[in-house]
Amino acid sequence: MLTTKAIPVFLFSLASAAVVRQSQQPLVSSATNLTDLIHVRKFAIDDMSDAKFRLHHIAAKALLGDASYITLREAEMEQREQDIWQSLWDHELDCPDWGMDIDDQPLFNYRPKLWFSGDRVFDVDPAHVPEDIITALHKLSEEEWENRQDMRNQRICTVTKSVNPDSKLPLEIPDESWHAVIPDEYMQYLVPEDVIKEEDKLIDEMWKARDDANKKKILAGKRSVRDVNMPDLSKCTKREQHVFREVY
Repeated sequence: MLTTKAIPVFLFSLASAAVVRQSQQPLVSSATNLTDLIHVRKFAIDDMSDAKFRLHHIAAKALLGDASYITLREAEMEQREQDIWQSLWDHELDCPDWGMDIDDQPLFNYRPKLWFSGDRVFDVDPAHVPEDIITALHKLSEEEWENRQDMRNQRICTVTKSVNPDSKLPLEIPDESWHAVIPDEYMQYLVPEDVIKEEDKLIDEMWKARDDANKKKILAGKRSVRDVNMPDLSKCTKREQHVFREVY
């Protein structure tokens, strides 16, 4: 006999078994080109008519309860996202126009920024910063990253050749000589720390509001794996290959 404690787990497992079937089958979408390249895990609700899904939604939510039902639907959508990303990665495709959330629009006017070491953040919004300065800042950022990698490789060589080759490498490089030197004329585009903190707060509030809204849509039967858009492969490009040089 099932114990009272085991009943919720049993019901959740039963509902999941009823919802998930035929894993790793390709999902065919009329909005997708070259669908044979995209292989995703398929769920029973993918093929349901709107009327049948509505009945399933009401029954599953009553069986599982709101919290578990939200968890189930979110897990399905996360799996779909993971499968799509993996397929795009395996085929070396870059699809910048594709996103998981059809309502993914910024809730405030976010201005593009460029991060440097030492918590230095620069405004690189073309609407406010001259293009030549943006280009120069990006170049300095790349040079800073390369300098840091070179110093890290030098430290690896030093430790490898030391008496104790099993010594653990520090995660951070204390020497600040690799930090980019920003010309004084660019410092006017440095974003103040309080502005960064306020923007971080707005971003946190934005994501919480979006998460709450998405949960309400799930409970209303208006958001599920059925609503996840597949990428339009005709708008994708072959991903650029980067070769990283190892120095020992």
